[in-house]
Amino acid sequence: MKYVARNPVPAALSEHTQRADRGQGARIAFSAMTSLIALVALPFPFLAFWLAAVIVWDLQAGAYLTDRIALNPKLTLAQQVNRLSIISGWIGSTIYAVLPFALAVEGSPAALFIAFAWITGTATHCFVYFSQQRKLLLSHLSAPILLFCIAIVMGAGFRLETLAMLVAVALAAVSSAIFALDRNILLDTLDTEKAARQAADDANAAKTQFLATMSHELRTPLNAVIGYAEIIGEDISEGRLPAAADALRIRASAQHLLGLINEVLDISKLEADRIVLNPEPTDVPALFAQIEDTLRPLAAKNVNALQMIILPGVGHAMLDPQRLTQCVLNLGSNACKFTSNGRIGVVVDSLREDGQVLLRVTVSDTGIGISDAAMDRLFEPFIQADGSITRQFGGTGLGLAITRRLARQMGGDVTVASTPQKGSTFTLMVAAAPTMALARPDIAPAAPLPVAARNEIMAERRSSLGLH
Repeated sequence: MKYVARNPVPAALSEHTQRADRGQGARIAFSAMTSLIALVALPFPFLAFWLAAVIVWDLQAGAYLTDRIALNPKLTLAQQVNRLSIISGWIGSTIYAVLPFALAVEGSPAALFIAFAWITGTATHCFVYFSQQRKLLLSHLSAPILLFCIAIVMGAGFRLETLAMLVAVALAAVSSAIFALDRNILLDTLDTEKAARQAADDANAAKTQFLATMSHELRTPLNAVIGYAEIIGEDISEGRLPAAADALRIRASAQHLLGLINEVLDISKLEADRIVLNPEPTDVPALFAQIEDTLRPLAAKNVNALQMIILPGVGHAMLDPQRLTQCVLNLGSNACKFTSNGRIGVVVDSLREDGQVLLRVTVSDTGIGISDAAMDRLFEPFIQADGSITRQFGGTGLGLAITRRLARQMGGDVTVASTPQKGSTFTLMVAAAPTMALARPDIAPAAPLPVAARNEIMAERRSSLGLH
């Protein structure tokens, strides 16, 4: 029965111990097979005793000593490696090396052939399983090779044939090392190809899902345009004035359709690095007043309370107002869409980092939140945090990918913190060099408050909104 370890295995040694455990059955089977073959040169009682010792060591004694002495959690990693080298390396390898030692001392051609085959197999096994830990590799190889060489000299004396056999042992060790190196290279290549194939499959699946989603998203406004256009056509043909509401519906559907197409074009330009920014002196508070007017009906649609706060120090800045608006609307519309009967806060401030002035926009909500599993792929194009979200809320899955790439092109980034079922906070930062005020060129823009003071003000404002 196999010994069950009690002490945890350090991360640095986990691969070694896992490999050793996987090779346990192979070691015992190889020992048993070699014992049967060695009956042509050695007596049965000796071989039976040796095989029993190997089995007891591998299943019980070696595992017990390794767990209790080598993997003591009070020891440092270096101390654990040293003790592991002594226990599983020198002691364990010496027990295994008793067979080739006895065969080499016996000295018959058959015994030497079996011993040489054993040493070759042992070297290959050690290079495959212990190549990541050189100290363990040397400790496992040293005992069997050293004992085998001593036995050859004891059995054959100092002759030319003895030197040839020692050279053959060295060549066997070198060939085993080359085999292990080739094996590791092959495994690394297979892992790389597997990862690339998985990434390609994921990308294809995401694009397939995107095309299916886009076909639905495009069809809906197109059907509305066609349907209301037919109604207007019927009214005109029958001598009635077309209803203004139908024309407004056509316009709204066309604008929605144009927005979808613009998203696809934007992500294509971003991937091809063909987006051109147009920075200009911008009245930031006035810009965010327009953004608030756009977001308010979206928030009201799901019975959400929207509050926008512009902290002191935010005035005029040199930036691309169109792209900044696009990024903030992407974040704000997502907050409105994924929040019902809740609160949405937009806080705008500026700060200085590494000598650069940044405009920071924090969009917080009390919506459905984002799981940790979905967080890693949140900003990937064609992907939404959860496939069910597309079915429930719609959308192309491009908004956040576009926002992050635009933010990085504008000298900033987008980060997110979220708790499922409690809400999310997206933080958008873009480079925003301050400019002279447009209305009063004699007045310089206010300097940004210290970062600590701004964070404290933001925390107070968000707390007053019930956002965390």
